[in-house]
Amino acid sequence: MELPAAEWEPPLDELIQNIIARDESALDAFYARTCNRVFGIALKILTRQEPAEEATLEVYAKVWQRAASFQAEKGKVIIWLNTLARNTALDIRRREHRGIAVQTDDGQWIETTSVPPEQEMNTYHGERRRRIQHLLSELSQEQRRVIEAAYFKGLTHSEIAEALDMPLGSVKTRIRSALVTLRRGLQDFQGSIL
Repeated sequence: MELPAAEWEPPLDELIQNIIARDESALDAFYARTCNRVFGIALKILTRQEPAEEATLEVYAKVWQRAASFQAEKGKVIIWLNTLARNTALDIRRREHRGIAVQTDDGQWIETTSVPPEQEMNTYHGERRRRIQHLLSELSQEQRRVIEAAYFKGLTHSEIAEALDMPLGSVKTRIRSALVTLRRGLQDFQGSIL
């Protein structure tokens, strides 16, 4: 028996191909289907919600940037995504626990040593977290609400539409435009520290 069209979801392989073609709605659908898994992997490795949320955002930025590197003949999409999530979380954990070059307000670079968690905000990780928080604060209230519901609460687009009493199309549009804004802001930040 065939599912009604509204209940059919494209396979992850198809979504990856559409992401390679720069279809942002495919990224939205891919995120909605896999974000709980990615967040769970990140949380297990990092043990704290904030870094796990950051890792989750970073994973989907990498999916957008690196989808073309997925090779179906080497394994399933979900295995590739699990590996990406695991490696991203491990990278964040390493950055938290070792010396990192940090640019000060006056433009000089200093090498930090391993820092305790209370001094984390002096590291690249802390700077990146501040940048993400700043970018989130610059979003419109509607964009921020749907991003928080999707990325930090793990709700699907349909659940967000229901919870916020908003049309599904509006939810998808706001998530898509917010992700574009966040991606640009993070690319600018990464470019400025390289």
